[in-house]
Amino acid sequence: MEKFRTFLQENTDPVAEIARRTGLRAKAVKGFIDDNNINPDKLMQDLGQKKLDFKDLMTAVAGKEGNKYFVKIVKEYGE
Repeated sequence: MEKFRTFLQENTDPVAEIARRTGLRAKAVKGFIDDNNINPDKLMQDLGQKKLDFKDLMTAVAGKEGNKYFVKIVKEYGE
């Protein structure tokens, strides 16, 4: 089972996984990550470990640019 879990972790597209976990479109997630130079692997990891609430990410992606969630996520996950 551990080998399967490792396989999934290594072969999962972070953008698709973030979109699946948040209910956002993959295109919107990809645009947000690319436009703001965000590390998708770290973002996916923290989302999975519940260090980042999916609703905060949804608000950052779908809300007005510059809202407090947008600023927090770009500051914390930007490269």
